[in-house]
Order: sequence, then structure tokens, then C-alpha cells
Amino acid sequence: MDCIKVSSESLKEKGIAGVIDCRANKTINIPGISGINAIVREASSIIGLKNRIVFMDNEPIGGDYIVYRYRSYYKGDSYISIRVVRRENRVFRLLFVVPVKLRRLLDDFEAGRSIRDLNIGVKRNMYNGAPGQKYIPDFIIYRILGQPVVDLSNYRLRVDGLVEKVLEYGINDLYRLPMKNIRRDFHCVTGWSIRGVEWKGIPLEFFYREARVSGRAKWVYFTGLDGYTSIVPLEDYLAEEGILALFMNREKISPDHGFPARIVIPHLYGWKGVKWVHRITFIEEYRDGYWEALGYHPRGNVWLEERFKTG
Repeated sequence: MDCIKVSSESLKEKGIAGVIDCRANKTINIPGISGINAIVREASSIIGLKNRIVFMDNEPIGGDYIVYRYRSYYKGDSYISIRVVRRENRVFRLLFVVPVKLRRLLDDFEAGRSIRDLNIGVKRNMYNGAPGQKYIPDFIIYRILGQPVVDLSNYRLRVDGLVEKVLEYGINDLYRLPMKNIRRDFHCVTGWSIRGVEWKGIPLEFFYREARVSGRAKWVYFTGLDGYTSIVPLEDYLAEEGILALFMNREKISPDHGFPARIVIPHLYGWKGVKWVHRITFIEEYRDGYWEALGYHPRGNVWLEERFKTG
């Protein structure tokens, strides 16, 4: 991608110092939202943006295009807006909108700079195997805190935290909610993968909308009936293939795999997908889940090999 700086008086009148406009000089094939997230993070790092990046929303433009919006936050309420333009499975443009109060970041950027090593999503394809993984025939089952006994008559999924509306669903309520099907490889952080697992469940974004989550929320904390916990960034929670899975390979999820419901976010390692989940909590400040407290990565992106914390 080749990047240029664009500035004008009309932009300044809107409080915008300028825009860093990056356009693809070759096809960038993206397998899904995880690939777009990775593109945004890598491009941001290359042009010098080091702050935390948060996915905001996406929307269709003109029928053929989708615009994905992100923010790179700085001190206080200052942020740079990042927009990604995608058509079908191709990303061909990124725009970094710099406000006047952060003009120094625009001034420091070298005009005409080319992002030549922007290759996440180009060489790595979700169907060709994740880096550092090996396919095996069947799942290895983990019950770190034991196998919980599930009483369906008392089971409730609770959605709470930084929400306007606390949600609570019994098992029959969940089966009546809108569902989607996905087929994706499953990746364990220990290095094994399973090809083409079929999942069916409720898009996680559904609970986000129904609960009317506060803009202060930055993380999502999951709790299972066994007491196991994990945490993911809100932007990963909102990935288009993230679901509360109720079915696996066309059957109800078995007790070993997390009946009655488990979290599935295919671009994250399996430890993030809490089995026997009964609580989804939106929070502002990061806190460790079970494995994160033992040194595992806060996010756990498979394609970036985020297995352990650094520093």
C-alpha cells in the first residue's frame, strides 16, 4: 500500500488536521473480519500509531462496498479514526483521519511512505492452516476445573456489566433466538487444530445490541458454570463469526464440548471460548481470566500467534 498525506482548509474547519490515505498497489485478499483487524493493526504500527485500537462498526456503502470503522485512542477522549474500505474479500484502501489536536502525528508521518510489508491476510489463509499449528483427527478434551453438572431447569445465560439492559435467558429462550451457521477450523494454543468444525448459534453481536452496551466497554469477560473465565477485547467479541454456539457438527453440543452453550470466536485460540458459559460481562478495564492469569495473551489471535503475554 502506498500512503500519502492529504490536508485542506475545509478539513481543518471540521477539526481535522489531515488524512493519511493508503491505497493498495496489489490485491489484498482478506478471509474475514479477523484479517481486517490484523491489517488495521499492522498498518497502524507501520505508520507509527502505537495506541490501542478499537473496532466501532461497519456499514455497506453503495451496495458493493463495506466500510469498517476503528479508533486508535490517545490520552483523554482524543483518538484517530481509521476507516477500511472493502469490496467482496478485498481490502484496497485505509484512511487514518487525524484531528487537529493530534496534528503532530500527521506531521511526523513521512509523506509518500509505502507499507510494503503489509501481508497479513495475503499469505495467510484461514483454510490453509494457521501458523505454528498441526492438524489432528479429533479434539483433545480439557476439563481444567472439572466437568460441571448442568441443571437445565435452572440454567440462565446472563448478560450484564456496562449495559443499559441486563439480559437473562433460559435454555428454551436461547433456542428461539436468531442463529447462524459457520464452518471453521478450531485452533488450540498448544499447537493442534481440527479441520472444518461446524457450529450453529446466536451471533454474539446480538447480545451487544439487545443489552445496549455502553461506549465505555472495552473488554468482554466470560464465565462458565465450572468457574472457568476468559476475556476478549470488544472488537474481537464483535467479529462477524463470533457466536454463542448451541450446536456442533449438526447436533446439540455434547457435555464434553460445553453443553448447553459455549463461546466460539474462530480467529482466537480455543481457550478463549468458554464452555458451559452462563455469564457475559462487558467491562471497561482489563482483568485476567483463568489462563491469562497464568501468562496467556490478553487477546489470543491465532493468525498473529498471540499465545503468551510479552513484557
